[in-house]
Amino acid sequence: LLDPEIQKGITLHREIDHFTDTHPVVKSSTKLLHPDLGKYAPVAVDIYYDYILFKNWDRYGGWPFHELEEFVSSCLRKYVDQYPPRVQHRIEKMIAGRFLSKYITEEGLKWTFSMVAKRTSFDSNLADAYSYLSQHEEELESHFNLFFPEVISMADEYCNC
Repeated sequence: LLDPEIQKGITLHREIDHFTDTHPVVKSSTKLLHPDLGKYAPVAVDIYYDYILFKNWDRYGGWPFHELEEFVSSCLRKYVDQYPPRVQHRIEKMIAGRFLSKYITEEGLKWTFSMVAKRTSFDSNLADAYSYLSQHEEELESHFNLFFPEVISMADEYCNC
């Protein structure tokens, strides 16, 4: 059995995913990309929203980005032995590669899309997702700035129950 704190985190993550997947603003973002990315448009939006968040970390984060990165790595290391071996290996690679910092640059974002594209079972256009996203950059950032305060409120409510 997983540690209760991990279980709580997994449940919160699922709640955030559900909230995100059903949110009308996120659906609008997905609709913009659907012609180019098809069923992978929601994946691209999710990754791009992470990029927007980390690009604007000073606005939304509340603490320095490097401290977040250290905290996340520390938490992952603390519980790494509770995951299956193939996941443990992936976590170690993510930490060593400073995976969160990949989301703060365009090059890192392009790299992330190329890695995700390799894991799709058929042509997804994800390797070229950045070019599609950049065509809608202003609108997507506007969507994110409407959506993100709501997801923060939802997560705060969940954690304070």
